[in-house]
Formats: sequence, C-alpha cells, structure tokens
Amino acid sequence: MQFAGSTLAGLGLSQLDLQSMGDRYARVLAQSTPRKLALLVGINTYKNAPLKGCITDVNLQQQLLIHRFGFNPKDILILTDGQATRQGLLSAFEEHLIKQAKPGDIVVYHFSGHGSQVKDPDCDFSDCLNSTFVPIDGILPEGFPQQPGAVADIMGHTLF
Repeated sequence: MQFAGSTLAGLGLSQLDLQSMGDRYARVLAQSTPRKLALLVGINTYKNAPLKGCITDVNLQQQLLIHRFGFNPKDILILTDGQATRQGLLSAFEEHLIKQAKPGDIVVYHFSGHGSQVKDPDCDFSDCLNSTFVPIDGILPEGFPQQPGAVADIMGHTLF
C-alpha cells in the first residue's frame, strides 16, 4: 500500500483525486441514456508472458456494468484470449462501438492484459513513445527496437 501511495504521488495523483475521478465516472455511467455500449477485453494466455486474472477482471466488469449501471447484457461484447487478436480487437471496436454509438450514448472500453510502449512515428510526446494495448497475437519483430519493423500492438490513435 505504501508503494502504491508513493507511485500515485509520483504521478501527481492522490487517493482523493482517484476517488473524485471514480465518482465522476460512476455518475456518467449511471446516467439514463438511450444506449450504453461496452467492449470488454481480457487476455490471460499470452505465449511468452501469461497473466492471471484478466478474464476475471472482464467478468467482474461485466457484472458491474449490468447490475450497478444498467447496461443491457446484449450491448456488452466480450473478447477473451484467442478472440482478442489485433484484427479481432480492431473489428470489434469498429463494429460494436464506432458504428453503433449515437450522440448521447455511453461507450466503455475495458482492456485487461499486457500494455507496452512503441516508438511513435508521429512523435506526439517528447519521448516519441506511445502506449499500446498488446493483443494475443502481439509479437515484436526480431531485433526490435534496434531493428525497425511493424508491431501488432494497438496504439490509441489507431482506435480514435
């Protein structure tokens, strides 16, 4: 807990800040809107670095969205392990969220799995790195990052 507190302080966040953000998100999610859509992704079975608990995270998030925030189960799409390929994630994002969402709708994207950073060709940040979601088929080219090559990771600006 002490480590978590010092990490938050290092990021310029306090427990009060996090609670305030959580309260704000809860108010938004609880609003009565025409539709609430969610895409929940959990990956445990990475080949070289498996995780535990990511699918549990997704299942708990689904229950929270349904029972606490009134999401219709039919409006929640879940991708786990082998379904969560780069193409699967991009297709689900496009088909389930982008094409279906209308003004006034609430949209939730939850990812529980590995994240990474890759060199950003647009150099949007001072370190020229961009945070990514690592899909189940996210492998790095041999020799990366010294050798250039395409990665299967998904950067935020790929989605938005």
